[in-house]
Amino acid sequence: MKEPKEMALLAAKALSDKKGREIQVLEIGDRIYNIERMFNKAAGMKPEDDRLPKRLLEEPIVNGPSTGMTSKLPLTLPEYYEARGWVNAFPTDETLKKLGLDECVGK
Repeated sequence: MKEPKEMALLAAKALSDKKGREIQVLEIGDRIYNIERMFNKAAGMKPEDDRLPKRLLEEPIVNGPSTGMTSKLPLTLPEYYEARGWVNAFPTDETLKKLGLDECVGK
């Protein structure tokens, strides 16, 4: 087993490029998720396809602190899209450009 200091150095190395610059892990994840969404759009996904199973939308939770509640997806989904920089389930051109995904703009 490696020492904690060695592990920290390995982690830092894994999160940097060959020149030692830090890679922004959250931005990488954001880019991946937006590319995935654009792939789904190209494959025929429509905004109405972005939904939870009927059971989760209609059947109340039976135990725990949320007993009796159902999903508020129709109310919260527009807020989620706005927070991600999306409109109608897909990234805006502005969001794609911000993430350096110019090849996806206009598609």
